[in-house]
Amino acid sequence: MKKSILFLFALSLSLLVSCKDEKTNDSEITKVSKSVKVTVSAIVKVDDDFQLFFREEDNISTPFEEGNSVWTKIKASDKPQNIEFTLPENVLPNYLRLDLGKNEGQQPVVISGMKIEFLDKNIEINTSTFFETYFVHNNSIEIKDKSTGEVITKKDENGIYDPVFNSGENLKFELQKMYR
Repeated sequence: MKKSILFLFALSLSLLVSCKDEKTNDSEITKVSKSVKVTVSAIVKVDDDFQLFFREEDNISTPFEEGNSVWTKIKASDKPQNIEFTLPENVLPNYLRLDLGKNEGQQPVVISGMKIEFLDKNIEINTSTFFETYFVHNNSIEIKDKSTGEVITKKDENGIYDPVFNSGENLKFELQKMYR
């Protein structure tokens, strides 16, 4: 009788522990990322570091800040690659700024698109809408061919190398729709 009671106690304890473990696993599986993910599809022929700035403020003229940016290292390739940036959790930007690296020896870059994801929604930006609708460039970028997405990074008229694409109101509108 003593052995039966001990066996039932051990079995009960085992079931309690295994049920607790299952609950932990279920909560880990259902955890949903609340981070915005930006993926740029591009051909980058020289190793570099790209930076994506984000700004949650609704004012287009507010300057971007270094603390509100993420970096990614890029390995040179003659083939298109996905360059991924994951913003901090719960950051919902209205504006983005894509910096095409700091390597002044960069060869022409080909931007073939961008995808912005949040929860189960996304925005797909192709080559023509990237240049025509959503982003403008500064004087350190020369658009060689909008149809293929080929751009040349260079020093501006003041000798400064800082190739940048800034988003505008059109992307802000799409981002805000995505967050709803």
